[in-house]
Amino acid sequence: MEIKYLTRQLDIIPVDKLEMPVTIIGCGAIGSFAGLALAKMGVTKIRVYDMDTVSEENMNNQFFRISDIGTNKAVALASLIKDFTGVVVDAHPYRFEQVAGLTGIVITAVDTMSARKDIYTTIREMSPGVQYIIDPRMSAEFYAQYTCTPKTSWYKNTLYSDSEAVAQRCTAKSTIYTATLAAGLISKTVKNIITGEPHPYNIQWDIKLSENSMEMFTKGGKDEAR
Repeated sequence: MEIKYLTRQLDIIPVDKLEMPVTIIGCGAIGSFAGLALAKMGVTKIRVYDMDTVSEENMNNQFFRISDIGTNKAVALASLIKDFTGVVVDAHPYRFEQVAGLTGIVITAVDTMSARKDIYTTIREMSPGVQYIIDPRMSAEFYAQYTCTPKTSWYKNTLYSDSEAVAQRCTAKSTIYTATLAAGLISKTVKNIITGEPHPYNIQWDIKLSENSMEMFTKGGKDEAR
């Protein structure tokens, strides 16, 4: 794969490491900017899911054009990413259901805990080729991110009910800067995974107070599956 616009990052991310597929479920604030960032980074095998359409209130914090209002988010995002990077995205304009055969990395940029539970169950039962799940969660100026393998046991403890999740700051409300900060952290996590570097498995970031708690895997260290 030769992409001229990647020249200035070759010493950071070797081109041959960019072949891993990435699926983004949810194309809202976090998902739309993560899709753009990953394509800009050189990831070319991107699949996106979203059943919603772009609305006027999405203009402040999501990667869409005014002209996209009324268009399905997955379709609109695929069009934008192609225009900005040339990457052809596999767009699925419907809700993620019992989809089998996913591989690589799955990013669960969804609005509800019930959706996260459904995705996690589907991956474990129907997509043995998935290597990592990246679960970003945003509420106003607080960001949390969990990264694990489908066999990781501790991740189940983060899947609260939707009623409990509100208290845990697990909603979709955000501003443009929180969405782009999240996209940067997701892309950096993907980079760490594909290059075999230690990656964060638990990020708790109070963006308003600039307080960030991050726990990292270290090579030969913490067991992801426990």
